[in-house]
Amino acid sequence: MMTAEQFTAAGKANLDTAVELGQKAFGGVEKLVELNLQVVRASLDESAAHARALLAVKDPQELIALQSGVMQPVAEKATAYGRQVYEIASSTQADISKLLEAQAAGAQEKFQGFVEAAMKNAPA
Repeated sequence: MMTAEQFTAAGKANLDTAVELGQKAFGGVEKLVELNLQVVRASLDESAAHARALLAVKDPQELIALQSGVMQPVAEKATAYGRQVYEIASSTQADISKLLEAQAAGAQEKFQGFVEAAMKNAPA
């Protein structure tokens, strides 16, 4: 049977784990928000620069060159963005997995100790 101290310790450990899980998840969200803000800022700057360049166009060939020059960087930036999102998600998932594995290992050890104590105290 669990003592009050053991029950309190288990509750505290579970609360600590839940808080740490929340912090890790929030850290991942925070990184995604930061990345998205950077992307939006850069997009606004690039859009303004592109609009200025469009206003300076003097002939159709210049317009075609300007428009074709925009598509390659957009594709590269989209790929880089996707890679960064994947890295953030993978890192956050790995951190959470490590924490849960450690929690599971601790729980297994406690259960094994409980079973051993029960076997020692069991009648023959």
